[in-house]
Amino acid sequence: MCVHCKGRFSKHDLLRLQYIQNSLIPYTGSGRSFYLCKGCIEQEKVLDSLCRVGKIDKKEKETIRNSLKEIAHNAKSPCP
Repeated sequence: MCVHCKGRFSKHDLLRLQYIQNSLIPYTGSGRSFYLCKGCIEQEKVLDSLCRVGKIDKKEKETIRNSLKEIAHNAKSPCP
């Protein structure tokens, strides 16, 4: 389930992320994580959901926004 829109999707339609040591990263295989659907990644209000769910400090919003853009771009890029 997407933490922002609460929509239910299959796992391959979601990005699994985690917030570790003040950075947003793709899921590493251990620890707590959350899912975002590909439609919500581009929305501005998704940062509020991430701050709430990931217990992210609101002062870190710009850093998180940049990390999310990079992760979304890498997810759209075709695999070699």
